[in-house]
Amino acid sequence: MCGIAGLAGDFEDAHGRDLVRTLNHSLALRGPDAEGLESWPGAVLGHRRLSIFDLSELGNQPMLSRTASRSCVQRSHLQLS
Repeated sequence: MCGIAGLAGDFEDAHGRDLVRTLNHSLALRGPDAEGLESWPGAVLGHRRLSIFDLSELGNQPMLSRTASRSCVQRSHLQLS
């Protein structure tokens, strides 16, 4: 099972990244295979990954749009057909 951490609001960027990084580390047992962290003004998303179906790096999160203006994290799998 994976782990998700995030923060939204009015905070200093470095403080928000540090806080979510700490939260991510506390979720290490839920997702020991990979760790991701992305931030924007007013938001930070973190993810811990447990690789089950897709063992490649293509499943690492947070997932970003091509312009990196949008992102998502999820705790499940996507099946594309």
